[in-house]
Amino acid sequence: MMYLFAKSAAIRLGSWGWVVGAIMLWLCGVEPASAFESAGHKAIEQRALGILQERYTAALAAALTLPPTRQDIIREVYMLPNWTEATDAVPAPRSQYPDASGERQFAQDLQGYHFMAGNKSVVRAANMANLDAAAKQHVLLLQTLPDCLQLMRFLLWEACYNPEGASESGRGVFVLLHIVADSYSSEHTTRDGKFGALKAVKGWRLSRPAWPLAAHQATSEGTHRMLHGGIGHAPGDEEWFDPTRLHNMSPQAEEAANALADVMTLFYRTRLAQQQFRPLWDASLSTYARPGTSAADLVELRDALTHTYYQSVHYGEPAWEYNSKGLSKDNDYPQLDPAGYPSSQAALLTAFRNARPVYDALETQLEQGWRTVLNDHFRPFGNATLTATAFAYVGASEQIVHKEVGDYIFHYPPKRLRVPTATGAAPGPVNSKDAFAYDYHTSYTVLGFGQWGSNRSSAAVGGELQYHCSPGPADAKNGLLHRSEYGVAVAVKSVPYRNESDDIDRCLQTNVLFAPNLFPLPYLNAAVQGRIGGGITTNSGHGLVTGVDLAWNIGAEDAHYPLRVVIGYEHNAGSLPMPDVFSLKIGFNNWHTRMPW
Repeated sequence: MMYLFAKSAAIRLGSWGWVVGAIMLWLCGVEPASAFESAGHKAIEQRALGILQERYTAALAAALTLPPTRQDIIREVYMLPNWTEATDAVPAPRSQYPDASGERQFAQDLQGYHFMAGNKSVVRAANMANLDAAAKQHVLLLQTLPDCLQLMRFLLWEACYNPEGASESGRGVFVLLHIVADSYSSEHTTRDGKFGALKAVKGWRLSRPAWPLAAHQATSEGTHRMLHGGIGHAPGDEEWFDPTRLHNMSPQAEEAANALADVMTLFYRTRLAQQQFRPLWDASLSTYARPGTSAADLVELRDALTHTYYQSVHYGEPAWEYNSKGLSKDNDYPQLDPAGYPSSQAALLTAFRNARPVYDALETQLEQGWRTVLNDHFRPFGNATLTATAFAYVGASEQIVHKEVGDYIFHYPPKRLRVPTATGAAPGPVNSKDAFAYDYHTSYTVLGFGQWGSNRSSAAVGGELQYHCSPGPADAKNGLLHRSEYGVAVAVKSVPYRNESDDIDRCLQTNVLFAPNLFPLPYLNAAVQGRIGGGITTNSGHGLVTGVDLAWNIGAEDAHYPLRVVIGYEHNAGSLPMPDVFSLKIGFNNWHTRMPW
């Protein structure tokens, strides 16, 4: 699709168009910051499944306490409840697909999705002239590792409590496994002895046109000290493959596979422990649901109440009462029975109190398991002690926080659940969008614009409204299509035309366009947007409208209403006036904001 828009621009704009088209096509070929190449991610995930089988076989032979079987883990991780080891093929890998999520490649606030540093952190550390190379790497580690560890924690917790929803929303366990594998690429991190303690988290060289010299000094392995290689040969991307070793895996790839196996096992154990909650809610549904409610609706209701319960653990019983009461009274779920509200509310509140010790035990198990993963695979280089919330350096004030005190995980409820409110306040509004953290996309855009054609009389002014859908799964085949921001634009403008008296008059033209954000640009917080649709004027003109826009978002990437500046080209065919025009548009965005950071 990008190729077609680029070619169209080239044809319409003549010699200058071929320059624009060539630049756009070059951008299509920019190498993403993919750490291990796609084949490496697939091989590491497949090897992790082999390690799970080997661990079970070894424990069985040694008469030790048996770990979970690979079959059990695959059923939970891959969401295949009926998968059978004896008869079914091993599921195809999915942890390679998150690299197709374009905004996470280029937006600097989202580099944690590849276990990388944003460019501001790299520049800040590299410019510390009073420090040697190792000290600069350590500063970069202190600035960047907390965000990476906290993001992984959020992804794990959400996947454990809502695996299907997390996957559908572009996160989930395979996005987490992708990050874990990326952390073992020497293009993304520097580790002690290739796969030991973390010395530095690197940035992506293509995210800036120029860097301080200290950032891209070469290491003895041929990689940059603080940066991914970028365009051209990046040796760390290929380091997963070693034909001289068992399974053709390099030592760091083998260790990455062990890390994936550990995360899969922890995910499975948590999901298994959560099954203790089912009887608690099922026992209450008989009085809380309408008579004759289908089994599928009961499952949806049970899941909604379970999520409300998880939130209430963090906000206390008042939040539980407000949320469950709101679900009933506002009829967000038609399967609820208002007539049975008093008794059901009391039954559910009793269940909430009885389940609290079970929940506390589950959280303790998950916390302890995650800290083991951190200690085994993400320990920072140096004399640091792992605590409940941070890696704390002994004898120093430095620390790397892996868990914020006010945990953000349940601040944003799943789709259609109520926003938690303060004690004593009325229930908050129903949240109509998935609202997890660290994830944002254009929702709608409002623009005012001016256009200029080939002569002075060819000028137009108008306004435009765009709406873009939120991208879908990042862990599925054809991820580029799932993660694209498809959108529609409606523009109304005052345009000049030559009337029957051969005078210049003006009319209104309305365009309705398919306007996907095609490609986020690496150097700027910007995107290329393709545009194709139809236009009609108040003097009966009509025709095909095509074009391409280059849009910048000015200001913080996570701002709710960042300034948006657009330059573009538009071709109007048929009987539409102003066949070839350039545009300057200024307005603002609203985000599908999903995180408090």
